[in-house]
Amino acid sequence: MKEISLDNKILKLFIWDKTGLDCWRAFKSIYYKKVEGIIIVYDVTNKESFDSLEHLLDEIEYYKSARGDAAILVIGNKCDLTTEKVVNYQTAKEFCDLCGLMLVETSAKTSTNVEQSFMTLVARIVSKGTLF
Repeated sequence: MKEISLDNKILKLFIWDKTGLDCWRAFKSIYYKKVEGIIIVYDVTNKESFDSLEHLLDEIEYYKSARGDAAILVIGNKCDLTTEKVVNYQTAKEFCDLCGLMLVETSAKTSTNVEQSFMTLVARIVSKGTLF
C-alpha cells in the first residue's frame, strides 16, 4: 500500500505486482473486477518486453474491458541505461498514443520519475471522477 496526497486528500493505493506469478493466473478476473488504474512496465533495454505490451493489453481487455474503464499507464523502466536502450521513447510514445495510453520512462535504480508515475496515474483516475 502506498499513500499519496492529492488535492488535500490522502489516497491509499493498493499495488499488486502480479507479473510472472503462475498462482495469480486463476484469479485474474477477481483482481481486474474493480481496478481503477493499471501500470504496465517494460524494460527499455529489452525489445521483447516492449513487444509483450500488446498481449498484456489484450489480456486486460479480455478480463475487464479495462481499456475503457481503467486508466492505464505504460512505464518504460531502466531509462538510466542509455547506452543499452533498444526501445526509444518515440517508438513507445507512438504505440501508447495509438492505444490511448499514458507513457512515462523511469529508472527504479535512480528513482527517476517513479513518484511522477504514480501521480500521473492517480491524477487520471481522479479526473474521471470515479473516486470521490
